[in-house]
Amino acid sequence: MWHGYKPIEAFCRNVHRFCSEFGFESLPDHKTVRYFTGEDDPNLCSNAVTAHQKCELGNEKLMFYMAEVMLIPRSMRGMIYASQFVQAEYVRICVEHLRRHRGRSMGALFWQYNDCAPMISWSCVDYFGNKKGLYSCSKRFFSPLLMSCDTSDTKRVTFNVSSELLTPFEGRLRYSLRDLDGETVLSGERDFTAAPLSANDIAVIDMSGTLPDKESRRTRYLEFSVISGGTVRSRGVELFVYPREFAFRDPEIRRTVTEVEEAYALTLASDGFIHALSLTHDEYILDMSDNWFDILPGVPVTVTVKKRARTLSGEAVLLTAEDIGNIAVTHCGNYAKM
Repeated sequence: MWHGYKPIEAFCRNVHRFCSEFGFESLPDHKTVRYFTGEDDPNLCSNAVTAHQKCELGNEKLMFYMAEVMLIPRSMRGMIYASQFVQAEYVRICVEHLRRHRGRSMGALFWQYNDCAPMISWSCVDYFGNKKGLYSCSKRFFSPLLMSCDTSDTKRVTFNVSSELLTPFEGRLRYSLRDLDGETVLSGERDFTAAPLSANDIAVIDMSGTLPDKESRRTRYLEFSVISGGTVRSRGVELFVYPREFAFRDPEIRRTVTEVEEAYALTLASDGFIHALSLTHDEYILDMSDNWFDILPGVPVTVTVKKRARTLSGEAVLLTAEDIGNIAVTHCGNYAKM
């Protein structure tokens, strides 16, 4: 896809036996970009930025795919978010597609983990150790138990469970189609048993009456989860249009910070739908329990942030509650306005 300028849908037409060294480029963390440019808001096509792009026509391809999926941001910070979103989303779609075809497709290994220098690259962790969106998302789509959703046909949405567990798994699928106000348009539940080392479709949902036109697809999203023993084992959110077409809002996000032993618990809540929320700090490299997640209306999400952080130079820092309060929040509803 990357070198052929093909859309993401082209990848899903193939089922590879084992797919390795595939991936997408993205910009590194803002702190890293500021380090190698000396600027807070450099231009993507400036000499300082392009000197750290080692792929031929790399920035042109980056812009091509961002324009296909995202609104074009006003700032470098917005550009960083958009590029990392596209990278994580494209690799997620590829891996979930291959996992749904377990039996013929027996593995996926994306390129790459980290960098040997500060640069724009295919990595999921940049040179200084800042984790990109792909890092957090990969923990979910490579989870031993994965519920994924094939939305290529918006009239008939298919849920598939892929299990790399060595024992049978019993769980319950819960799904809800919601509008921008969080109101449920369609919902359902289904119990299932996943055999060890398997992938099977467990439900096909008729959406023809609830997604009749482009406007409904712009304003409704599908959220789903797998519950077992009272614990969420897998969850996801699917849009039915590209993010640039979805009518995202920028609702207020409420924060609560509490101290818990060697960490802080940062709880985020909103009355609106927040998609792909990213947490970053302008000065410090944080060690967090999760990142790049969704917030559903009225459902708080708590992230643990370890007190010990570090700077790009490797200096150890002990975070204060004020530092946690200064964590920047970026998501699909605000990145283009930054």
